[in-house]
Amino acid sequence: YIYKNFDEDSLFFQSEIDLLIVKTSKTYSDSLHPFSWKIVNETRKIGNQICRKATMWFRGRNYSAWFDEAVNVSNGPWKYGGLPGLIMEIYDDTFTVYWTIFKIDYIEMPSFPEFPTGISETYSDFKKMYKERFDKIKKSFESSDGLSDPNCTSCSGNRKTITNNSVENLLQE
Repeated sequence: YIYKNFDEDSLFFQSEIDLLIVKTSKTYSDSLHPFSWKIVNETRKIGNQICRKATMWFRGRNYSAWFDEAVNVSNGPWKYGGLPGLIMEIYDDTFTVYWTIFKIDYIEMPSFPEFPTGISETYSDFKKMYKERFDKIKKSFESSDGLSDPNCTSCSGNRKTITNNSVENLLQE
């Protein structure tokens, strides 16, 4: 779940991370809409919506967003928002991150889980936990003879794991 508190420019997200055997679910806090958008003079039709383009750089990625000014909601998926209209599509240059809205339906207000309170974990805590688990799994893959104990201090081997920069980008502030 993602909870947005627009009055306080904050976001709470519940993350369920399943890295091999270790599974956890916690709620973390983060900032909301800390972006420096540049609105570009380009338009494109997405579904029945005429959208304008905006760009920005955030946590190691260049993003392009297409937003509809006719939908008077300064919001979008995940933590994205802050434009003068609803973000209909947003992606980074490599399409590692990509969201699009296919259809807008107006429905009665659904019931949602209760808004989280007393959250002490932050996005920095989430990054630290994610990196620790990622590094353990990486060490496990790189250990000699395929040993699967990431806590083994004497394990070494010739295997090297090469990843793209998506994990490193996630862990940037």
